[in-house]
Amino acid sequence: VAGVCRRHEPIVGAAPAAWEVVRAGQPGDAFVAVAVHPTEQAWVFAATPHALYESTDHGQSWRERFRLPLQAHVTGIAVGSSTKPTLLLASDQGLYGSFDGGTQWSLVLGTLGEDENVSTYVAFHPVQPETAFLATMGGLFASSDHGRHWVPTPTPPAAKEVLHFAFDPVKQDRLYLITTQGLFVGSPSTAHWEKRLAVLDAEELEVEESPVEETGEANGSLHHLSAIAIDPRAPSTLYLATSTGVRISTDEGTTWRWLPRTGLTSPAVARLLVRAYSPPVIYAATRDGVARYDAAQNRWDVISTGMDASRINDLAVTHTHLWAATAQGLYRFPVSVELMSEI
Repeated sequence: VAGVCRRHEPIVGAAPAAWEVVRAGQPGDAFVAVAVHPTEQAWVFAATPHALYESTDHGQSWRERFRLPLQAHVTGIAVGSSTKPTLLLASDQGLYGSFDGGTQWSLVLGTLGEDENVSTYVAFHPVQPETAFLATMGGLFASSDHGRHWVPTPTPPAAKEVLHFAFDPVKQDRLYLITTQGLFVGSPSTAHWEKRLAVLDAEELEVEESPVEETGEANGSLHHLSAIAIDPRAPSTLYLATSTGVRISTDEGTTWRWLPRTGLTSPAVARLLVRAYSPPVIYAATRDGVARYDAAQNRWDVISTGMDASRINDLAVTHTHLWAATAQGLYRFPVSVELMSEI
């Protein structure tokens, strides 16, 4: 069809693009999380295990906004969409929050049981800005007032230890939960959940790469699930980060297949990031660096130029940069967008 324009992102591993270390925190600090303001893309937040840093100029300058108690370690960041955004900082000792853009902080959830205090992931709803969810090793919690107050969300007993989650971009009341026992999909308001994929016991043999589709309950078992990402342009398409590679489902998690591991030097993937281009751009945080999936070539390319880091803990992206929180510091990589005409 003439005149149809699609947004396409060029392969970002080509010269002369290179990673740049960002001077946030102290030299040599490990970074565990990075997040971007939903509407102000120059506004970036990054966390070491014990401190949160803020930049309002694409990472040119930084200031410390909060330092956790010594016994607490950061596990995630969520940023609200207001001009003085709510900041939620998940940790293994509870959830900390600031409701004035980072000036004043308090422990908003941290007096529950030992498992519930171990927060693993926190995020605001992309369409309902007052709503946030918190994953913990003791269950899922929800807030309807920008994170000030939290209530437990009923989940199946097997879904108690929640590691990560993703919002369905179309069905606003649907969540995909990654737990230590598998993948669940359901509605927090109705507490109806379905198990879509199981996890093998640690003693079982690894699942080998297979080109055929597999159903969740019968053959779709995996060693360890880390994170889930959804294609914003095709919400039925899910990507699953595992300890043995990346899986894809095009039917909301009913059947799965492996993405090829070609070019993926480390099969253990901690985080996935999907950009809404055609075809979608997929970034993976691995133990050997950041990998980008090239759909045209059906392979992965490790983006390593300029990066003196291995273990990637978290990823975020803006219109200008890909951000990586690594065990050896905070990095950014320039990305560009072109308008390509499809004739």
